[in-house]
Amino acid sequence: MIENFGNDSSKGLSLVMEKHGTHDQKTHGSWATDGNSFDKIEAEGEILMAEWRKKYRALTKYLDSKGMTRAWREIQADPKAKKMQAEVDAVWEKQAALSNKFYAEHFEQNETEDFRRLRDKYVVADTPTLKMNKQLREGGGLTQRVKDADAMCAMGVVKERVGVYRGAILPQEMVDSLKVGTSFVDKGFQSTDVDKSSAEFYAESRKSAGAEGTGVIFRMTLNKGLNAVDVSYGEVVVQRNATMTVTKKSKSGDWTIIDVEVSK
Repeated sequence: MIENFGNDSSKGLSLVMEKHGTHDQKTHGSWATDGNSFDKIEAEGEILMAEWRKKYRALTKYLDSKGMTRAWREIQADPKAKKMQAEVDAVWEKQAALSNKFYAEHFEQNETEDFRRLRDKYVVADTPTLKMNKQLREGGGLTQRVKDADAMCAMGVVKERVGVYRGAILPQEMVDSLKVGTSFVDKGFQSTDVDKSSAEFYAESRKSAGAEGTGVIFRMTLNKGLNAVDVSYGEVVVQRNATMTVTKKSKSGDWTIIDVEVSK
């Protein structure tokens, strides 16, 4: 059965869904089990960033005391400044390594020139992408843009279960319909984020732009084998026609939190 819940063209959530009925929740785990989400990485990264800021301020203080600028040649010519800069860079690299390790453990992706071309078409040309997803969710057929987005998503796969977020402003009746155990298919491509604050920011920006409804944060567990690609800046695009099953609903302040399992 197809249910049309509205005409919002945002990347927040499909508003046209094909229900699959209910499932036994004992077959599903909790959201991002075993710590397989970026939240842990951010917590560890913030400790490193605090260390980085401390070393950066110390370097800046030393350079100011010597009347030096941050020019590379000046720093390299001063043994102490060179050592301090190396310490700053080392901490930054540790923080970056955490992110790289997370993606390597959970996603397999072909970073080819063709992938970058398709990624840029999907991400940079935002308005046509929104229009494409809206049409797909209203029963639209294959276009060249859809084929390109399919090809892009096919270049990545989830290696291990991983948790991501998605923010949306949705009609209350739609939120009410997403009951625990409900399974549905999203006919569009889903833009998600590894960072909860980014998902919240997107939803809030939609509300500022005039979207009416309830603020929702989806905590999505992407299951192994699902096609999904990292398109940079923490955004992960999930294949179209993914099956989503609601496993939990809760409230956090003004937000409705909906946990879903996502698979092919």
